[in-house]
Amino acid sequence: MKGLPFWQIALIGFALVVTGLVLAWLMALHVIPTSFLLGLVSIGTSTAGLMIGLVGSAWQVAKERRKRGS
Repeated sequence: MKGLPFWQIALIGFALVVTGLVLAWLMALHVIPTSFLLGLVSIGTSTAGLMIGLVGSAWQVAKERRKRGS
């Protein structure tokens, strides 16, 4: 993932978070049947997306600081 540009990392993280939220929302509205596995997938994708976004942001900040020399 280190070779990807920041916007792609942010897009992957955003897509995972949105997927997790949409799955949880659809389960709450009983559009899709609720199951333990689907709940874990929903929580897992949201958490993974959040972590990917945070790590990608930290790498971007570190790269910019190295560029500026501070």
